Amino acid sequence: MLIYFQKSISSIYDGFLGHELSLVHSLQTKFEQLEPLFEFVSEELHPDVIATYVVPLLGLYSMDAMVKYLYGMGVIMLSTSVLKWIVHEDRPYWWCREKDLPSISQHRLTCETTSGIPSGHSAAIVALSYLILAYLSSGYRNLIYFPLGILCLIMFMSRIYFGCHFLHQCIIGGMIAYGGIKYILEPQMWQFLLETGKKFHIIILIATGLFTLWSYVIMMYTNIDPHWSVRMAFKWCRDPMYLSHTSSPVYSMLKDFGYMMGVALSAPLIKSASTEVNPYMSVPITLFILIANTFLKVYTPTQSGRFAFVSYAFFRSLFFTFSLLTIMPKLAMKGSLLSTKKAQ
Repeated sequence: MLIYFQKSISSIYDGFLGHELSLVHSLQTKFEQLEPLFEFVSEELHPDVIATYVVPLLGLYSMDAMVKYLYGMGVIMLSTSVLKWIVHEDRPYWWCREKDLPSISQHRLTCETTSGIPSGHSAAIVALSYLILAYLSSGYRNLIYFPLGILCLIMFMSRIYFGCHFLHQCIIGGMIAYGGIKYILEPQMWQFLLETGKKFHIIILIATGLFTLWSYVIMMYTNIDPHWSVRMAFKWCRDPMYLSHTSSPVYSMLKDFGYMMGVALSAPLIKSASTEVNPYMSVPITLFILIANTFLKVYTPTQSGRFAFVSYAFFRSLFFTFSLLTIMPKLAMKGSLLSTKKAQ
């Protein structure tokens, strides 16, 4: 009886994914002329690009905005990374080959090495859109609703077009981002997060880290390969050169943990959020931090062993957010020595 039930559920699930795979085929057939646009959106609005370039630049408006954007994006990125580690679901270009179905077209952006659910790109663009809308007055908000909605739709279409995600994976990613940012920005919750000290945030991060380690132990105990998604990517990607070491599940998680640890070490965040900075100092310092982070990322030690590789990602991300939320405000604060000299 149990075996029959499992087969029935598996059959329904495969039928569901089969319908979604037809959407991938349909987009690849009907929207081939939009491939350059899809490629641009997927690359230039990659979650890492949003978190390390777009968000800090938007945050130059004020330190309050900087704190909200970095905190919100950090939470969503870490949540999606952890879920990708725990929830195992195929990407379309793996699934169709495993099921001996007609293959979909592959692109260099198709080859991802993490689980398909949730879509990190979809979560990042929805989170960014919500954060922007939350900070605008109602007049400006009404003007930008439609363009941001179109941008989110194009991102969803691009991820499906390249065979990176099924439709439901994009929707789930968007829902996680929407619900997460909405909850964080609730007035009482946001005030609590601003006033809470380092200890609380660090304990939450340690607990999350222990949870991922526990899930690893469970996977090993139950003979589930924790690195299954990497093996699937190498198995079915037509060109292994398309695969990037910086998209692996462990690297992504450690990078996102570092991003949030930098935020945690800057707590209580109300100090940073309430700091008035001199734009003549905050802008060049922020640009310097962005350039330094880019330089450090380029020189990631890929040949020094796995531990050095992921540790470097963790501390680079930690330094990035800590610099933006603690070091930059102190140097650019109105009335500071550097700010006064610049004004003179």
